[in-house]
Amino acid sequence: MHNSPRFTINRHLIILMPKQPVLDWIKRVDPNPPNLTLDQLRLEQNAFLISDDLDGQQDAEKWVQRRWQMFFEGFL
Repeated sequence: MHNSPRFTINRHLIILMPKQPVLDWIKRVDPNPPNLTLDQLRLEQNAFLISDDLDGQQDAEKWVQRRWQMFFEGFL
């Protein structure tokens, strides 16, 4: 019998939080940029479940960096 909670998932969770360059980019490319703050932009983010084979935060960051284009396209 397992000692872990009944409803667990063997995965890591990644939440990508936009930084100031993303907000600057939105305001630069939109002809009528919204009056948006970085805090507002960060209110609702997607969460991604990834393999639990990664060994710590550094591996997870490398995993995301190798797939940045996929995440950026999803953000758009």
